[in-house]
Amino acid sequence: MQAGVATAISVVLLFVLAYSWVTGQGGNAEPSGGDRNPLVGEIARTTDRASSGVLSSLRDLMPARPPIHLKEDFKGTVDNWLGAPLSAAMARSPNLRDLGWNFDNGMVRPGRLRIWQPSIDLSDYKMEFEGTIEKRAMSWTYRSINLDNFYASKLVIRKPGVLEIVRYSMLDGKESARTRLPIPMTVQSINASLYNVQMKVRGGQFTTLLNGQVIDTWTDPRLKKGGVGFFAEAGEVAAIHWVNVEEERAGLLGHVLSLGFFVGPAVQFGPVI
Repeated sequence: MQAGVATAISVVLLFVLAYSWVTGQGGNAEPSGGDRNPLVGEIARTTDRASSGVLSSLRDLMPARPPIHLKEDFKGTVDNWLGAPLSAAMARSPNLRDLGWNFDNGMVRPGRLRIWQPSIDLSDYKMEFEGTIEKRAMSWTYRSINLDNFYASKLVIRKPGVLEIVRYSMLDGKESARTRLPIPMTVQSINASLYNVQMKVRGGQFTTLLNGQVIDTWTDPRLKKGGVGFFAEAGEVAAIHWVNVEEERAGLLGHVLSLGFFVGPAVQFGPVI
């Protein structure tokens, strides 16, 4: 039912926009008959302003392009994940080799920070992924411009059976505003081994959900856009099974398009990379 209503609204908006554009073009033509008097003076100026305002408002409802949906199941390579390469010395050192990314049966164990290249230019989006904590913590980034500018969050095992969320800002390579918050036991008990994480990134506000329940909301307006990434610090091991990113577009129609109401159940609207 929601899909039908959304489709009907969108069709009406498209027809109204098309009609307004045509009539707006036609309004600039000279009158064809002697009994048709053109609008003059303040009346004409007021009409033009009203028409322009309507068209501008309608255009604001129409997105410039469909919202982008990204999917990654880690069955390929890390070619789309940008990060600093390991040096030869790191590759030879048993302790530092763990800073690389390791693939294992359709999942990846992150090391040094890598950013998902197709997501870098996005501003508002929802990030969702599933993973397991094998040792100490599972860490990710959002609004990641590069390796020195991003926001980061992580799920940390404070002690057996007790989790906390840690988040901070990284600007020009300098960390700030690190905050630790406990996670209620009711959230943890849903699934003790596999965690579903959602990040809602909108404007300067960031909301984290764990297994469908909100565990953190905070704001920081400094980074206006940037993609998502994963990393592991020393002593941390996590396995990421998959990650999706769905862009959110401004305007009513952009929001409807982001819900995917215009397509059948087996079709993905917008580019999937």
